[in-house]
Amino acid sequence: MAKTQAVEDKRAVTQIPSKTKVALVKKVPKDLQAKIDDYITKTKEKNKLESELKALKPFIEGYMDEQNLFTLRGSVAGGIDKIPTSRPKVTSRYTYYDPEIIVAELPMEVARKCIVEVVDKEIVDAFAVLGIIDEDVIDSAKTSTSSFNYKVR
Repeated sequence: MAKTQAVEDKRAVTQIPSKTKVALVKKVPKDLQAKIDDYITKTKEKNKLESELKALKPFIEGYMDEQNLFTLRGSVAGGIDKIPTSRPKVTSRYTYYDPEIIVAELPMEVARKCIVEVVDKEIVDAFAVLGIIDEDVIDSAKTSTSSFNYKVR
């Protein structure tokens, strides 16, 4: 990959290979420049709004948690809903099956093959395919994390 150097004027930056000795500067058409400026302005506005929302969120969520509320209404329109959710604890390879349930269903020499610090999902699933462990047992051993989503409407 050739090293590049940036050549810029007030409107455009063109990447050119460092071996090139002639600087290529492109002028941006006026209509495109207006769109670029508008995009930059709106991105800055969006980032400012996201920062303000991030600062407000803990107060609202904290109040809803303290008061055990699941809905807050806006004074003008809309509201905020606290929606209970349950997410499975998983990574790409490991899932958080309850190891005690898995160990109880498998002979110890087999259980040792799938239990590391967490239950090895690939091995447990393979055992299910082979009929060594029942799918219902696997489903009952899955653990999840309870949390809440806060939805503005």
